[in-house]
Amino acid sequence: MKRKVVYLVVMSISLLILVASSGFKFKNVRQEKMLVGKWKFLNYLPNENIIDKNDEEYDKKYYEAQEFVMKSLKDAYIEFNEDHTFTNYTLTQSKNGIWSLSEDGLTLTTTNTGEKSRIKKIILLTNETLEYKSPNPKGLDDIFHMEKFK
Repeated sequence: MKRKVVYLVVMSISLLILVASSGFKFKNVRQEKMLVGKWKFLNYLPNENIIDKNDEEYDKKYYEAQEFVMKSLKDAYIEFNEDHTFTNYTLTQSKNGIWSLSEDGLTLTTTNTGEKSRIKKIILLTNETLEYKSPNPKGLDDIFHMEKFK
C-alpha cells in the first residue's frame, strides 16, 4: 500500500513538471466564453475621453468626432464565434477575421482578413458588457463600450 502511495505521488509530480516545462498554457476559457456572441456599440469616447476645458475648438472637434463615429456605429455590431472567427457588421459592409484573447484576459487581438492585427486593451468584460481601448492614429486610445444582444 505504501508503495502505491509513493508511486502516485511521484507520478503526479512528474506530470506537473512535464506540463509546466512543455509550455502548456491555461487559457482564460471563462472570459473567452463571455466574449462569444453578438455585441452592439453603445458609446465611443475618442482620444481617451480627454476634454480640454480651456480649448473650445478642441472640445468642439472632440464632440464632432464622437457624434460622427456614433452615427456610423448606430446599427453596427460584431459577432465573435467560438471558433475564434468574427464578423464586423457596419452600415455599408461586413468584414471577417480571427480573434484571440490573451492568457490574462486583458488583451483582445482582432485581425480582419487581409489586414493588420488590431490590439484592444480590455477595460471590462462581463456576460453583458464589453469595454475596451483601441489605439487611434494620434497615439491615444479610443474607448468603445458595447452591450451583448439579448
